[in-house]
Amino acid sequence: MKSAITSSRQGEIAEIVFRNGWVYMKTLLTGGQTGEPDLPTPKVLRNILVELGPVYVKLGQLLSTRPDLLPEDYIDALSTLQADVPPVPWSEVEVLLRRQLPQPLEEIFSAIDTNAV
Repeated sequence: MKSAITSSRQGEIAEIVFRNGWVYMKTLLTGGQTGEPDLPTPKVLRNILVELGPVYVKLGQLLSTRPDLLPEDYIDALSTLQADVPPVPWSEVEVLLRRQLPQPLEEIFSAIDTNAV
């Protein structure tokens, strides 16, 4: 049985794919007939990875260094993830830190710069 979190994340991923217009995945996720898998356009793939969040951005950054896996136009689009990514809001980072760390942030760190680098 799927957890509510898993189902929620799957729904979020599907929404992002739909919104960005990856036709192959739209067809697959809605139960339609699909032919050979096709990649989204380079720009669409980049946008999907950015919207999915930091872990997926890291995946895109890694893929941008692998011309043996992807064509040049994908490498070019994903290479922009090396230096041009919207920052994760501090409010999201703070929630994760507080959830993961054993003590309050104020007891662990003397100061935290909340401005994105």
